[in-house]
Amino acid sequence: MYDYFGISGVDLSSLTDAFVGADGHFSYPRLDVDSAKVPIPGWNGTMRWIEAFSVVPPAETIFTMDMENDTSTFEEAVCGIRNLTDSVKTVFFGFPLYYMDSVQARQVVQKVMDDFEEPVLIEEKKISENTQLIRLIENYPNLFSQKISINYHIGRNTRVSVKVFNIAGQLVSVLYDDWKKPGVYIDIWNGRTSTNSEAANGIYFIRLQSGDESIMRKIVKIR
Repeated sequence: MYDYFGISGVDLSSLTDAFVGADGHFSYPRLDVDSAKVPIPGWNGTMRWIEAFSVVPPAETIFTMDMENDTSTFEEAVCGIRNLTDSVKTVFFGFPLYYMDSVQARQVVQKVMDDFEEPVLIEEKKISENTQLIRLIENYPNLFSQKISINYHIGRNTRVSVKVFNIAGQLVSVLYDDWKKPGVYIDIWNGRTSTNSEAANGIYFIRLQSGDESIMRKIVKIR
């Protein structure tokens, strides 16, 4: 942490510290929490347990905390850091980028790649729902403990597969793999693997696929 990220110490905000966003530095854009993605209803659209860093030069602060309560001891604490030297190029966040505004998050990723001198254009593929063959309907919340419903729409007769993968990209379970007629469908994942063992808690991905068209959604299994 010290040598590669330029971090000499880490502190963690508590349940009483409501994180609403992060102010950018060195041309990094501001990031706001996407209230629709916050996993705990009682948090009221804000986030908790954000890491605050002590910075070791030549590492630089790229994000500081914006707390709902400006008197919080974590207000303006460092929560994003970059270390760009001849031998290492790293960026580290003290907050989960997934729960931030998606447009702002893409801008941040683009800025990171610019810092790494490997520019990448990040685009969203937009497909009209009138011509879209398959559509995975957003589930909310995406956290579950025992089972979760996977809702999706099929535009015409086609072979469809619905599969679960872990964060390493390994196949965990096949929910469906056969032909379907046009319509709206629901598949249930019971949180178990293809061998019927209990899947570990953590992040998983649902992939809906037909031919060359594929859509993925992230879900989180908790106790």
